[in-house]
Amino acid sequence: MKELLRELLANILKKLLYMVSPVTATNLKRLNQDALECRKRTAEWLIPNLQSSGANVTIEAPCHITFPRAVVLGNNVHIGRNTYFESEAGLVIADNTHIAMGATILTLQPDFYSDSLTHGKHPEVKPVVIGKNVYIGHNVLIKPGVIIGDGAVIAPGCMVSEDVPECAIVSAAQLRITGYRD
Repeated sequence: MKELLRELLANILKKLLYMVSPVTATNLKRLNQDALECRKRTAEWLIPNLQSSGANVTIEAPCHITFPRAVVLGNNVHIGRNTYFESEAGLVIADNTHIAMGATILTLQPDFYSDSLTHGKHPEVKPVVIGKNVYIGHNVLIKPGVIIGDGAVIAPGCMVSEDVPECAIVSAAQLRITGYRD
C-alpha cells in the first residue's frame, strides 16, 4: 500500500512540475528581459544627463541621482543597483571604480544640532571625490566632503565620514555613540 501511494504521489509531482516548469521558465526569461531593458533605459537616460561620462560606464537600475548635471564619471565605472547619490554639491568618480549595490553618497547634510530638524536646511554642502581603481562595497554611506584616494577599498556597511588615503582598506567599526542632541 505504501509503495503504491509513493508511486502515485511521485507521478502527480512529475505532472505538476512538468505543467509549471515551462511557465516558470518563460516568466523568468521575460522578467530577465524586462530587467535588462530597464537597466538599459536607466543608463540611456542618466549618462547623457551627467556633466561628463567616460567610456564603458555601467549603471544598474534602480539608481537615483538627484542632480545628474553635477556628476562626473570616468572610464570603466560600474554603479550597482539600489544606489542613491545626493549630488547637488558635485560628485566625481574616477576611472575603474566599482560601486556595489545599496551604496549612498551624500553631498548635503542637515544640521542635526539645530533647534528643529526641518527639511531644506543643509549647512554642510561639500562635493565628494572618489579616486581611480576604488572598490566601494554594499550598503556603504559616504558623507559630504569626503575624498577617497586611488586604489582604496571600502568594505561593505561602512560609513565614510573622513578622507580615505590611497590604497587604504577601510572596514566598518563597531557601533558606538558619538554624541547626544540637546
